[in-house]
Amino acid sequence: ILQLMMQAVSMLLLGGVTGAVSNVLSCYRNYLCYKEKLNTRWKAILIAASVLMTLLLNEQGFLGIIPAAVCTVYILLMDIKDPIKFKLLVTLSFVPWMFYHFILKSYVGAFFDAATIVTNGITLYAMVKESKSGAE
Repeated sequence: ILQLMMQAVSMLLLGGVTGAVSNVLSCYRNYLCYKEKLNTRWKAILIAASVLMTLLLNEQGFLGIIPAAVCTVYILLMDIKDPIKFKLLVTLSFVPWMFYHFILKSYVGAFFDAATIVTNGITLYAMVKESKSGAE
């Protein structure tokens, strides 16, 4: 939550208002998830808030839609029980953020997004390989 808040401040400073809003909403999502209170109603509220705030605050065109799109997909699919599919979701959700950060000139953010994609990709490969060897 602290990292997301710091990133939200960074996004505001770089003009990424919709990214900042998405990060703040992700803080609430993570808190609700931690407290085991993230239900369908809260998911709908978070998605609606993300879409509404994007419509009201987006001054970046297509780029400004990326955070709401990633937020929506992640919230809808975050209940995946299969660890491989969940790791794939997490990994793929960083790809649009990497481009968003890079375009906003948040090069440190883009670098760490890329590093997360690579390390998660390696872990995902190991998970799939282990899953296949366990099935044999």
